[in-house]
Amino acid sequence: MPTKQTYNSMAEALRACIRNDATSFKQLGIQTGVTRQSLMKFARGEQGLQLTAADKVAAHYGVTVHVPVTRKERS
Repeated sequence: MPTKQTYNSMAEALRACIRNDATSFKQLGIQTGVTRQSLMKFARGEQGLQLTAADKVAAHYGVTVHVPVTRKERS
């Protein structure tokens, strides 16, 4: 079973996945449909990813978002 890791943001989680993967930006772009240039700039922190691109990268790595429910939302 994969180890669960907690991050402060989706961007932080995706950057960690990209950084820890041996896949080239070119191959990752082919696999996700996100341009190599966008992935490279995102990984360096120079730009964000559009939501649709982030969804594709997250799906590729199996990253999911869990939003904690606050007390106010439970009432």
